[in-house]
Amino acid sequence: MSTILRVEQLGFSFPGDVVALCDINLDIRQGRCLALLGPNGSGKSTLLQHLNGSLRPGQGTVFLGGEPVSYRRDGLNRLRSKVGLVLQDADDQLFAASVFEDISFGPLNQGLDQQTASKRVVDAIQAMGLAGLEQRPPHLLSGGQKKRVAIAGALAMAPEVLLLDEPTAGLDHEGIMQLIDLLDKLMQQGITIVFSTHDVDLACRLADDIALFCVGRLIGFGERGRILQDRRQLAAAKLQPSLLLQLVEFAIRSGLLAADMPLPRSDKEIMALLTGSGSLASSAAG
Repeated sequence: MSTILRVEQLGFSFPGDVVALCDINLDIRQGRCLALLGPNGSGKSTLLQHLNGSLRPGQGTVFLGGEPVSYRRDGLNRLRSKVGLVLQDADDQLFAASVFEDISFGPLNQGLDQQTASKRVVDAIQAMGLAGLEQRPPHLLSGGQKKRVAIAGALAMAPEVLLLDEPTAGLDHEGIMQLIDLLDKLMQQGITIVFSTHDVDLACRLADDIALFCVGRLIGFGERGRILQDRRQLAAAKLQPSLLLQLVEFAIRSGLLAADMPLPRSDKEIMALLTGSGSLASSAAG
């Protein structure tokens, strides 16, 4: 798969020589879902802000489609039209008097005419399950609804890549499940998704690839199964194995699943595998 975003030798420090990122090299492949996984303070949010031009590298380079990002206004406009960012706290992103106006802001600032912008807004509202809330003031919405409005605002810009900073932060269980379903649908539409999280189970559920971070450094990168089943790397990032992985390992030790069974994404997948474990295990072993 082609690389849509790339960072090479990326470094960044906050005032006071507080190092946030150190020598990051990372390819983001088109049509994949990448989890930036690591504990709080490991540089994940800082990297996301570099990927859409909100921060400029202290060292190194960000590439979009193989070309270095330009930090002139036209270069940033091009980057942000292709790479949308949803902040961890939706209240930091929502400011208009109504949901419809808030989602309209990005398309109108892209220079689109009113008709085209409105069509994009309506499509984003439908995609995020926000029909009926168009005239509601954003500050009166629930946390999950605010998150969906923020995502809809990014989608209305028709991005190729969607960046989400800790997308489940502040959501209850129902809100998390709804958000996961929505992100699944976006991935099925071919949108490249990059999200930051310290939740190993969420990374296991959503990601195709995982970039493992600790204290500003990238300490592991690869397909989800390889990274999540490497307990040594997880420990180096101060993370515990996912509950799904622990259940799979127990099932393998008990002879219920084959040792080379691909890592499932959810408890439902595990139950389906266990229900048909005899045929599935034997076919996988063969």
